[in-house]
Amino acid sequence: MQTLQKSIFEGHLLKPLHHAPLLTNTELRWWYFCVVAISAGLLLSVFLLYNKKLLQLVGSGLSYTLYRQLQREGYSFFKFFSLSLTFIYLLVGSLFFNQLNAFYGWVRLPIPDFLYLPVFIFFIGLLVVIRRTQSYFIAKMAGNKKAFSDYFTHYSYNIKLEGIFLLPIVLLLEYTSLSTTWILMVGVAGLFSIFLIRICRAIIYGERVYSFSVFHIFLYLCAVEIIPLAVFIKVLVGDSLQFG
Repeated sequence: MQTLQKSIFEGHLLKPLHHAPLLTNTELRWWYFCVVAISAGLLLSVFLLYNKKLLQLVGSGLSYTLYRQLQREGYSFFKFFSLSLTFIYLLVGSLFFNQLNAFYGWVRLPIPDFLYLPVFIFFIGLLVVIRRTQSYFIAKMAGNKKAFSDYFTHYSYNIKLEGIFLLPIVLLLEYTSLSTTWILMVGVAGLFSIFLIRICRAIIYGERVYSFSVFHIFLYLCAVEIIPLAVFIKVLVGDSLQFG
């Protein structure tokens, strides 16, 4: 005679919270996916074509020797290697700032959510152009073109590192269930670390290589790096960009 066994789940004291299944929101933001796919494809192409140079670039974030070696091998802002990584920075950096903005609500515009991205791409690209133009004119006025050219080269390498660093961050933000707050904190901390390394190198090697005084280097960095960044953060936090 066959004995029917009771389920181990019968008679428990746990009460169901919902009587119907809860469906997970699986809406795919096509524009986000396209930007990430383009960035990942470009990075893969750069790795396949310039794997040694790409690894040197990543290592140059911590090694000044590797940075100088990259300079000696020749640098051009308009070559495929540089243009591709700069484009990745524009796309991924804009995605990351878009996620920050969505989380904290700094900028509000009367436009659909997907149109925030081209706006951020435009302003970040404009910032890069301003930095390039600024370095050119300051070099003309200071009479030391090589020093300011090297500094812009260092800045250019840094934004490429930021783009590579932020690519997995934006993937984690959109396609995992990990804490958004913690991922954003890791992203901001990484960007701040890269920025701080650039500032320290400018002070140390500006004095050693180009014989600039620490005081003048610090004044220059305050004028073109620290004060504009502080003002920008103040404007964001102060809700001055609420238009819609």
